[in-house]
Amino acid sequence: MPFVEIQGARIFYKERGKGDPIVLVPGLGGHSLAFNPIFGILARKMRVIGFDPRGLGRSEGGEGDTGLQRQVEDLVGLLNELGIVRASFLGVSFGAIVVREMALAHRDRVEKLILCSPPMGRKDHLALVTRTIRTILENFPPEEAMMKFLELAVSERYATENRERLLDIVRWDPLDEKRKRIMEAQLEIIEGDEGKWPLDELPTLVIAGCEDKLLGPGEIIWLKSQMGQRKFVAIPHVGHNPILEAPQRVATEILAFCSPKAHLFP
Repeated sequence: MPFVEIQGARIFYKERGKGDPIVLVPGLGGHSLAFNPIFGILARKMRVIGFDPRGLGRSEGGEGDTGLQRQVEDLVGLLNELGIVRASFLGVSFGAIVVREMALAHRDRVEKLILCSPPMGRKDHLALVTRTIRTILENFPPEEAMMKFLELAVSERYATENRERLLDIVRWDPLDEKRKRIMEAQLEIIEGDEGKWPLDELPTLVIAGCEDKLLGPGEIIWLKSQMGQRKFVAIPHVGHNPILEAPQRVATEILAFCSPKAHLFP
């Protein structure tokens, strides 16, 4: 398995395909396996890089090493180790904050941004979301907590029709104490986030599910109103995790957006 050494930790990564590079940054407590549904599709036309964030999955590191600045430094280190000057970045949920900070700190290294289900709703709503997730983490056994978290992240239809698949995820991607502590630290970052959305003059695609139970329909409408001329795609009948529920649609939108011939603004 490939690893790179970044600031004292061995970081797991995987890559496939040729073409313009895109780096995939997972959401709350997530790692590279979350992108399996779209990895191969994107790799048909792009050089796709997935990785496990510090302290998660197969990467080393403690929960004290997971602040935003360190995560951005890890992204820069990953680019440097792989010989990549500029790349597009896909950030999912919490990962959208990470790639936004990457663009703010290292604009010259970022080609385009794709924000999937970004946590950029109004403060009172985001506070409710983080309290809900924290309540699950604190009050349920690991397997039950993971299942409830997954059910929050998908539409009701998907949860009903694909319960066995969700149970499989719970079994092969367990929620341990270290992962819980990292997720709690990430929730604190979301709660305290004052970052600017969207980024001026940076080609940005936003993807959201119309049945996102975390953001909610009202926040989806608000989110679209904040995008200005940025490209916004709302996928019907899909929840907070469009990559799991609608991988072909998500990959198609990303490939079209990252194409050199793409019209970046409507």
